[in-house]
Amino acid sequence: MIKVETQPIAVSLLQAAELLGVHERHVLNAVRSHELPAYQRGVAVRVLTADLAEWVRKHWKPRQPPKSRTPRARKEDQCQ
Repeated sequence: MIKVETQPIAVSLLQAAELLGVHERHVLNAVRSHELPAYQRGVAVRVLTADLAEWVRKHWKPRQPPKSRTPRARKEDQCQ
């Protein structure tokens, strides 16, 4: 028998935060500001994983490599 890994269609705000490695409040703020669509059924609030991925693409910037810095001349060298 072949075992197939499936991903959930929707996740809770806490699960979304855990997937992204951020605090739940960060996801909640995105939902409240309507940046991230969410769906409510009763007291349960869910975010579609497709919407979550799209939100990350739009609002998160890729990490830039650090700029190489040239060392500055020391004061002692400049005075001589």
